Amino acid sequence: MPNYNDRAIHAFLATEFEGLQVQDGMRLLDLGCGARPYAWMYGRRDIECIAADFDVRTPGLDVRLDAQALPFADASFDCVLFSEVVEHLPDAPRALAEISRVLRPGGVLLITWPFAYMMHEVPHDHARYTEFGMAHLLAAHGLRIEVLVRRGGVLAVAAVILEFLVGGVLEALARLPLAGLLFGPARRGLMWLCFSAPTALYFALRRRTGLRYRARPGQGLAGWRGHMEHWTLGYCVRARKACGR
Repeated sequence: MPNYNDRAIHAFLATEFEGLQVQDGMRLLDLGCGARPYAWMYGRRDIECIAADFDVRTPGLDVRLDAQALPFADASFDCVLFSEVVEHLPDAPRALAEISRVLRPGGVLLITWPFAYMMHEVPHDHARYTEFGMAHLLAAHGLRIEVLVRRGGVLAVAAVILEFLVGGVLEALARLPLAGLLFGPARRGLMWLCFSAPTALYFALRRRTGLRYRARPGQGLAGWRGHMEHWTLGYCVRARKACGR
C-alpha cells in the first residue's frame, strides 16, 4: 500500500508530465525504471520512451545498463526520469555527469531522492543528500534546479515511522498462534484504515491547492513553519541543462 512518501512522488511526477512540453521526435529516458510505475504518465504522450535499469525487473525493459556509464550518444534525450535511484549509486557524481551528457541543451531532468527515510534495497543504499548537496552536484554538471518539492515535513516523517512501527507490531501479532487468528486477516484492513485511507484523502484534497513548489534550495526554511521542513522524507526536483552545455 502506498504511503505518504510514495504519494508525494506520484503527485510531483504527475504534475510534471502533465505540463511537459511535447515536441515531435521527443525522447525520454526512464533511468532506473524498476517495474516502470510511472510509465502510464509518460507512455500516453507522443514521446519515444526508453526504459533502462541495471536489473531486469520488468518485461518492458529496453536496455540493461549501468547508470554510471550510459551507452547513449551525447545529447540524445530531451528528458530523463531518475526517480529514487541516485541514493543506490556508489558514484552519484559520475551518474549525474552521464545524465547531463546524454541530455540535449535545454533538456529536463526529473529527479527524486530520499532524505529522512529508512534504508532500502540493502546493501545497495549508499547516500542521503540535502537539497543543498544535490544542488551543488547538479550545478557541477550544468544542471540548474528550476523547482524543488520537499516531501512533507517533520509530521510526515513521524507518520511514516509510526506506520512502519504499527505495521511491524501487527505482523508480529499475526505470527502468534492465537493472536494470529484475529490480526492475520485484519492486518491489511487495519493498515488501510489507519494510514492508507487518510493519506489518500490528504493528497486528494491537496491537489486543489497544488504542491509546494520552491524556486531554489533553502526557500521556505525560515521561521517555525520552515523549521518543520528541516525534516523531510525526501525531495522531488525539476532541473534543466544549460543551453550552452
